[in-house]
Amino acid sequence: MNLILVLAVFVVPMSPVGPVPSASQLAWHDREAYAFIHFGVNTFSGMEWGHGNEDPKSFNPSELDTDQWCRMFKEAGLTGVVLTAKHHDGFCLWPSALTEHSVKNSPWNDGDGDLLFDLSKSCEKYGLHLGLYISPWDRNNPLYGTGDEYNEYFASQLRDILTNYGTVTEVWFDGACGEGPNGKRQVYDWPLFHSVVRELQPGAVMFSDGGPDIRWIGNEQGFAGETNWSTLNRDDFYPGVPNKTKALNEGQEGGTHWLPGEVDVSIRPGWFYHADQDDKVKTPDKLMHIWLESVGRNANLLLNFPIDQRGLVHENDQAAVLAMHKKIETFTANDVALGAVVRASNFRDAYQPSTVVDGKPDTFWATEDGVTTAAIEVEFSTSEVIHGIDIAEHIQLGQRVRSFVVEAQTKNGWEEVAKGTTIGHRRILAFDPISATGVRIRITDSLGPITIETLNVYATNSSEPQTLDDDGGWCWFQDERCIVRDDVLYIGSVSSGYNDATRKGDINIITLDLSTSETSTVELHDQLQLDDHNLPGLLATDDGVFAMWSTHGSDWNIYSNTLRTDGTLATRNVFLPSERDGYGATYSNLFSDPSGTITDIYRGNGWDPNVIRTNNNGETWTEHGRLLGGPGRPYVRFVQDIQGRIHIFATEQHPRNFNNSLYHGMLDGDAVCNSFGEVV
Repeated sequence: MNLILVLAVFVVPMSPVGPVPSASQLAWHDREAYAFIHFGVNTFSGMEWGHGNEDPKSFNPSELDTDQWCRMFKEAGLTGVVLTAKHHDGFCLWPSALTEHSVKNSPWNDGDGDLLFDLSKSCEKYGLHLGLYISPWDRNNPLYGTGDEYNEYFASQLRDILTNYGTVTEVWFDGACGEGPNGKRQVYDWPLFHSVVRELQPGAVMFSDGGPDIRWIGNEQGFAGETNWSTLNRDDFYPGVPNKTKALNEGQEGGTHWLPGEVDVSIRPGWFYHADQDDKVKTPDKLMHIWLESVGRNANLLLNFPIDQRGLVHENDQAAVLAMHKKIETFTANDVALGAVVRASNFRDAYQPSTVVDGKPDTFWATEDGVTTAAIEVEFSTSEVIHGIDIAEHIQLGQRVRSFVVEAQTKNGWEEVAKGTTIGHRRILAFDPISATGVRIRITDSLGPITIETLNVYATNSSEPQTLDDDGGWCWFQDERCIVRDDVLYIGSVSSGYNDATRKGDINIITLDLSTSETSTVELHDQLQLDDHNLPGLLATDDGVFAMWSTHGSDWNIYSNTLRTDGTLATRNVFLPSERDGYGATYSNLFSDPSGTITDIYRGNGWDPNVIRTNNNGETWTEHGRLLGGPGRPYVRFVQDIQGRIHIFATEQHPRNFNNSLYHGMLDGDAVCNSFGEVV
């Protein structure tokens, strides 16, 4: 007889800390980002809150296509759609038998349309979750304000939308409670409404200020709190609760119920469509910022799209959200932690540190009982330029972490690159790119033993272009516009202010360390003027990088400064030419000789190239007059040879003019020479 000995390792299960999410709440967490749709009679009246007396015949979209919505949402990485089935005006987007104020009395589809049906089929087709917003405030229905009678009416509306359109994963209750057409207010029967949802869609989560499943984040600007607990003292909250925005934004440590936050924000200033907002769509950079401060702060993002009068997602909105998705993909594309070597200062039983990078959602690293501070370290196989981390707790056992620090292993040792408070379902921190061979997360405080499910470390993908300046402009007539000094690339730039109005007209130097790929921006002049002519000319000197710039056409001042090798700026100097016939000074071109004299050839007096020189880094200048003269406006390029002569290549007019000639000469010291070196 053969005996088989089986050895089993008994793993003591961990106990939860505080409230934990239900199965439907866990599924909601995983949806992360999805679309909000505001559409109805307000789309055609230009209102945000309709009065309830709108004519249903005004609702007449000419090209309504829910497939277009869902196809684009899927392409943009969104996971679902929440539709305003009924807003405060009482107009229903389904042919409700309970009211005449609905699509059945509109000309759309000859009164036979059912937008909820169309959207449910499109969601099914594209694999999206369906959620429904329904406002209990009804400014059209005469029963509003009558108490139980209206509450039963509204419960019947809920039964309508929750029984005829397949699976609904979220029911969105607006807490607004104004007057109805009879001037009365209604006391809502929330227990009744909640019971209808639980009966008909038991897997759906319900949203309001007080849940009962997910909470409002306390603002409509698009951000969760930097500290954001998924727990809340739920009994202290209800739809429309006043003066609780801080608690809603941050949650409550030690709260009685699991009640995570949802961030609702519109891609435009308004929630419903207004044609005059077509040029006010949030930029991809702004949307990326919102994503980081919602999904990246332990919340879900509900991004609103106002459907236009055609019944489509507007092209500008499409372009913005698709570009946002591309930015997210680029940011998260290269996870250098996946499969890397992982170590931790403490772990328990089978909850190994390596599980945080195994790509499996059901494994996690945990510390022993009583251990509430610990470090976990990821070692890369090679040096990487990292720009962000993405960390998640195993929230099935509760949210625990109160504070943590992110450190990078650099050539100078461990350097702090970011820090945070809560983690929860997902915490994403972006930071300036830094070259590192590893990352360490130090959990500095926790409510109980630490449970970390995943850790992603995002690095620059060498196959992707690196963004040096997200708001820069260049011009081609001054040199050098970029230089390399001591393995650092310096680039002159003028900010457009497109992504940040406070930067409009800033004169900057962008630096890129070619050995580490780290970048920085140094401001030479704050909001000087938005004009590409103002790009600084650059010159490498013993002290660092010398820069000169000016305005275009508004004055004659020529500014200079030195960006020292330690990254600090010297004192800015200003030079005013004595002869000022023309349109102002611009296009500085910089050269130096072995004695340290700096020559600037700029377009100035008479629209011609003028020469000035300094021996003290721009404190004082001497003028050497015009380099060229003539009836035209020459456009000039310069290059210095190894003998120190400055070669001059000039046209008679702007290069766009076809009737042009090209001239060559040299500046040799103070002498202007022809191509043969003969003084002219």
